[in-house]
Amino acid sequence: MADMEFTGKIDAIRLEIAALLDGKKAHGKQRAALEEILQLLSEAADVAKEAGL
Repeated sequence: MADMEFTGKIDAIRLEIAALLDGKKAHGKQRAALEEILQLLSEAADVAKEAGL
């Protein structure tokens, strides 16, 4: 079973980044970087859940 504290931390960071993107506080390269980070965090959360972390 996944450690909800660990996956919860990843989800919290994802929510912060999503809020920045939704609030249009990031533009250009910053926006692209945040979108990439968001994607990587989503993948990392999936892998962590599969690994039981």
